[in-house]
Amino acid sequence: KLKSKKIIDKVIYDGRGAISAEWHEYSVVNDAKMIQQIEQLEKEVVINADFRIAVSQQLINHWKTQFNYQSSNHVIIPCTVNKVFQDVVINDKSIYESRKKMGFTSEDIVLVYSGSVAGWQSFQLLQDFIKQTFSFQNNLKIFFLSDEDEKITQLKNEFPNRVFCKKVKPNEVPEYLMAADYGLLIRENTITNQVASPVKFAEYLSCGLQIIISENLGDYSEFVKSNDCGIVFNSNNSQNIILKAVSIDEKNSLKILAITNFTKKVFVEKYRKLVSI
Repeated sequence: KLKSKKIIDKVIYDGRGAISAEWHEYSVVNDAKMIQQIEQLEKEVVINADFRIAVSQQLINHWKTQFNYQSSNHVIIPCTVNKVFQDVVINDKSIYESRKKMGFTSEDIVLVYSGSVAGWQSFQLLQDFIKQTFSFQNNLKIFFLSDEDEKITQLKNEFPNRVFCKKVKPNEVPEYLMAADYGLLIRENTITNQVASPVKFAEYLSCGLQIIISENLGDYSEFVKSNDCGIVFNSNNSQNIILKAVSIDEKNSLKILAITNFTKKVFVEKYRKLVSI
């Protein structure tokens, strides 16, 4: 509207996700009129913007399918890690100290879930995965970098001394992530998740974690397959997953993979393209 009134010259749309789909799938707002209007508003800005940022190729594909988007005036910039994750030092000492702080031994295989356990994060799927893998691998443990929640408490009661939860300051997160072997990104197969770019993916990698990820989660499920940096989880292979400890050398390779693909420095030329339009 501002452009049509010549108040501004150009518009760049920063596409963080499939907005209309998220509103409908997860009841982001309760205003029926807004819900009715959002798809048309999203289409207008996607089609009429002068340039666009998308967090994933899957979001671009969604625009093409949903809105008949045909332009090439866009760049893909996924969610990237900040400096505290880039500066992580992974060695025997740092891993030992992190595990000691969390009460884990060198024999434990440790999973981590970092973030909210709100309903849209598909906790039921995550819970099912934990119960299944715990049932046939006794040395598995998990900790939640999260607020305490009744769902986590239920898991604690079901698996004593195997489920842990701790809320830490943002700058402390890398130190705790290093204690784990695997980061969990298990979400339901919705449009919202199909186009997503969870920053937790890059954060897990930067701390040397392999990723256990659902199918069709943004561009990342294919990234895991292509780069052999974790396990793509589905109902067909869930009973065949045996998790092993991740070595220091492998952890450092995973960190390099994160720095190579998920820091802002990697996307400097794309940012320059944006400011030069």
